[in-house]
Amino acid sequence: MKKIISILILTGLIFCIGCINQNYEINDTSKLTTSTLATETEKETVEDIPPSIPSPEYVLVLGPKNIDAPGDDNLNLNGEWVSISCTRGTVDLVSWKMKDEYGWTFVFPKVILYEGDTVTIYTGCGKNTDTSLYWCHDNAIWNNSGDKLYLYKADGTLYRRWNLN
Repeated sequence: MKKIISILILTGLIFCIGCINQNYEINDTSKLTTSTLATETEKETVEDIPPSIPSPEYVLVLGPKNIDAPGDDNLNLNGEWVSISCTRGTVDLVSWKMKDEYGWTFVFPKVILYEGDTVTIYTGCGKNTDTSLYWCHDNAIWNNSGDKLYLYKADGTLYRRWNLN
């Protein structure tokens, strides 16, 4: 069951009426909903609201992920991966950075996401393609019990933070 929360969009800012201490999911920048069925570890918190409304030119969301590789994560580095999807517009991710909560940093090579595209970032090594990128890290990155993914624009500003559960 989802409950739509009233919002007021004024000069590019979203003001949520009745959102204080609510858990929410953002389906897109025009809908703010609460989920009454999610468990505590699945819920995003108010601090997950992007620091600024994403540019109307593009919107990026966390796609499918697997932070707990089958077997020993350190022996199956490409079994550990996250993905980012573009749900609106086009964005060149060159020099964007992705970090975990401990600061391990992946710098995006030249990759352009168009609306509907998804790029998957694998912890291990491999050959980069338009849809698969490889961190080529020596050890597992993502904590199996949960982690945070921070996505920074090329200019260093935080685009979005996601909880990985």
